[in-house]
Amino acid sequence: MSDDGHTIEICIYRMPDTEWTLEIMDEYDNSTVWDNTFDTDQLALEEALKAIEEGSFHTFVGQKP
Repeated sequence: MSDDGHTIEICIYRMPDTEWTLEIMDEYDNSTVWDNTFDTDQLALEEALKAIEEGSFHTFVGQKP
């Protein structure tokens, strides 16, 4: 996703025998990882989109190194 010249990536992944993990990374490799896990990848995606909508896209853009 991009907005106002900045880019974030929603990463949803899991290891064998685990639930889904949600992470949002910005263009500078700063990341925000949720402490809780999700039963499905769809639930993780819905949480990410909700967080971006409620907290603002730029909440997930960190400092340039």
